[in-house]
Amino acid sequence: MVRVFIAVEIPEEFRLCLGEVQNELKFSKAHLNFVDPAIAHITIKFIGEVAPDKVTSIKRALEGVKFSPYEVAFRGVFFNNPSRPRVIWTPGYDGSRSSDLKVHIEDLLEPEGIMREKRKFQPHVTLARIKRFHPSLAESVVSFGDFDFGSFKVGSIVFKSSILKPEGPVYDDLMEVEF
Repeated sequence: MVRVFIAVEIPEEFRLCLGEVQNELKFSKAHLNFVDPAIAHITIKFIGEVAPDKVTSIKRALEGVKFSPYEVAFRGVFFNNPSRPRVIWTPGYDGSRSSDLKVHIEDLLEPEGIMREKRKFQPHVTLARIKRFHPSLAESVVSFGDFDFGSFKVGSIVFKSSILKPEGPVYDDLMEVEF
């Protein structure tokens, strides 16, 4: 079985900003697992474990992606759930274009037996996963409430495989589709 997902890559200058914010969050007394900025991305569609032959049919389906490039901006640092925070992330603002892209991809993948997600989609980049919360973390996160990461043009998606290891995930690009 192969663990796969579809993502949008983020530019290097955005990765540098992520690292700067992460360095500040390290001063809290919370126990955090930081996402390596070198592999940070926007997950458009998490598919999960599939048989190797399914990877081929997914690639074929993704060849049908027809979409227009768009701009996405990232601003602020927040908890995924303020009452029970497990993730620290920065949301993307793009007039629902990433959501439209996700629906388009799900339309292409549904005939391949890939289920649609029912949750509302919010483009975001994860900075850290919270292993043990501490109130000092809330102060740090609030201080980045208006932080402007900037914006960039989205003009492609990447179909990726993922191997989970104790030191963090290892991704392999299986296919890129430009639009």
